[in-house]
Amino acid sequence: MTLPVGKRPPGTLASPGISPCTVWKRAIPADRRELSAGETRSSLRCDARPINRILAAGTAAIPGMLLAATRRTKKLNFALWEEKMRKQAGFTLIEIAIVLVIIGLLLGGILKGQEFITGAKVRNLISQVDGVKAAFFGFQDRYRAYPGDYSQATANIPGGVGGNGNGNGRIEATGNPLEFVLVWDHLSHAGFITGTYSASGVSAGSGTAGITNPANPYNVALQLIYDTDFANVTTPVARHNVKTGNQIPVEIIAEVDRKVDDGNANTGGFRGSSYNGVAPANCWNAASGAWLTTNGQADCGGASLL
Repeated sequence: MTLPVGKRPPGTLASPGISPCTVWKRAIPADRRELSAGETRSSLRCDARPINRILAAGTAAIPGMLLAATRRTKKLNFALWEEKMRKQAGFTLIEIAIVLVIIGLLLGGILKGQEFITGAKVRNLISQVDGVKAAFFGFQDRYRAYPGDYSQATANIPGGVGGNGNGNGRIEATGNPLEFVLVWDHLSHAGFITGTYSASGVSAGSGTAGITNPANPYNVALQLIYDTDFANVTTPVARHNVKTGNQIPVEIIAEVDRKVDDGNANTGGFRGSSYNGVAPANCWNAASGAWLTTNGQADCGGASLL
């Protein structure tokens, strides 16, 4: 039975102007009510049968039926609250796991990228020093003299070199041009290194990166010289060496030493060097020769002994 809206049958609990159907609809939404045999959701949209059951049962049964209705309403409210909480729930463990995996992949990619960059800088520096050493020995084999120290360079090297050395078998910081700057002039004009370098008129200083001397990856001049400016357990003995130039981060120069030598700044064929750089204590331990890779020093250098 469906009651017309606005009618108030005798004994009903509806307020004036509100039908029992409306009371029922407000108490329990249509899609939450239990269906009896033959009922459909649409038939419950305005169904006054629950109210009529209360009226038919008489006054004495009303409290118990209202209590039952109240309990059903509480259950439905709890179900609604539970559903709402499910909709507002946070991330599941699977979702959190997926996010963590993505973050891990991103961090791994960044770290791997930094590792590739560092490796490329190390290989570049090693290749540059090895190229200079190969050029040095190639020049010596061809001219039976050291570049920069060669006393017959202007007569035998084509292309108009900047001058001759004194021929004493040492590439020193002497002469005009300076021999350790003239060395690059001789090597480039003889075709042992790429680029063209000129030492004409350089009688002081240590040369200019990219003009009189090749530059390292940090745009600092390389040096090939006979001196004692490299780390040693005791007082070093002068010998020819190729200096990498400074402004090289300590972790880069330490990795170069590990790859080509023994990883100790005081021993082996590759040493620490303070050439135009900071005090050795900031790049390696003077006593043990251990590279100080954790202090973040960005102005270090090394020397490869010949």
